[in-house]
Amino acid sequence: IQNKPTHVGVSNIRGDGTSVPMYVDFLKNNRVGRINTNDTDTIWNAGTYTINGDLTIDSNITLHIKPGAIVKITPNRDRMSAGVDVKKPEIIVKGTLKVEGTAANPVKFISFVSAPSDTDWYGIRVLPGGSAKIKYAQIKHAYIGVSYQNTASDTVANCLFDSNCVYGVKAFNNNLVIRNSSFKNMLVGWGVYSNNYSPKIENNYFENLKYGVSVSGAAAVVTGNKFVGTSISERAI
Repeated sequence: IQNKPTHVGVSNIRGDGTSVPMYVDFLKNNRVGRINTNDTDTIWNAGTYTINGDLTIDSNITLHIKPGAIVKITPNRDRMSAGVDVKKPEIIVKGTLKVEGTAANPVKFISFVSAPSDTDWYGIRVLPGGSAKIKYAQIKHAYIGVSYQNTASDTVANCLFDSNCVYGVKAFNNNLVIRNSSFKNMLVGWGVYSNNYSPKIENNYFENLKYGVSVSGAAAVVTGNKFVGTSISERAI
């Protein structure tokens, strides 16, 4: 007998187990915990995957997410009870994340439920030493879409950030390029926020946000962006 991961989880447990039956939702292709050298599941092809707790990509590991993959995150329930928010699932990148969607088949990171909020999950966190190159992805319903806290030469390109809460991209990385992406429907925070860092923010579209872009790094490049229905203040461009 071999012990192998089943990648099956449960969510939305209902009933008290006494006078009424118990019901659960089974989660196929469930991912949670760590992707490390013992895990051969480092390529996610087209299909639906669920995350019901923090998922960590360890150092020296690369996770490829291919065109047509849909990653659904269970809201406000972190099975690992860890990370910066013990109640919300996070994707934590210590190694390398490559999101490789296409225009016809983007990769989607969305809430598991049909009536989501803008804080259902925490978001993608790229830690020092990690790297995340993301193209043709849709990232929705997160507290922070993607948070870069690294130094790698990373790129966010041709992505959609929609209905997130505080930041679409938190860009604490001088070598980050954000281009040809759309940021929509964030009534609390910023499309792109970068305090004391100098990313390149080029040819993006910002619509229906409280603030568009906030940068303060002397070498930051902000050019060719379009802002529609977005409030502007001294803290934003």
